[in-house]
Amino acid sequence: MTDIDQQIEEFHRAARRRKAIIFAVSGVLMLALGVVLLVISFVAGGGDEVRGRYPIKVIVGGLAFVLGGISSGYNAYRVGSGQVNDVDPEPPR
Repeated sequence: MTDIDQQIEEFHRAARRRKAIIFAVSGVLMLALGVVLLVISFVAGGGDEVRGRYPIKVIVGGLAFVLGGISSGYNAYRVGSGQVNDVDPEPPR
């Protein structure tokens, strides 16, 4: 392997690490936001504000954030462990 190939491989490794960190941070933030929304909807949403629909929308939003956080965390694991080949092949000429 030449020096250029080693530098390219190191660049891709660093890019994959950064991508995994971004996925992990977004997953943690989405998971935390989803849990907060669910807690708020169950603690504060006991009334019949808008015909009972408002708490349902918040619960659905909270579940969507929780699922998005789990998905982002799973993708962080896959990218960080190298299970996903995210390096594009050479572009066609």
